[in-house]
Amino acid sequence: MNNQTLHIKPNWVRGSVISSAYGYTVDSIAKKRQRGHWQEGRVWIKAPDGTMMYSPAAIEDWIING
Repeated sequence: MNNQTLHIKPNWVRGSVISSAYGYTVDSIAKKRQRGHWQEGRVWIKAPDGTMMYSPAAIEDWIING
C-alpha cells in the first residue's frame, strides 16, 4: 500500500468549513450572504438538499480584492 497523502481542494464547502478555515462565525457568514456582500452563484450556492455551500476560492478573492 502506498503511504502518499491525497490532497483534495473542494470547489464548494459547508459554512462550518469556512468558519474553521477563515475564522468567520457561522452567523457572520450568513449575514454576508443575506446582505449581498457575497454574491449568489459565485461565492455561495444552495445545494439540491437545501444546504448552503461556499466557494473557498471566491471567498479568498473577496478577502484580497473586496
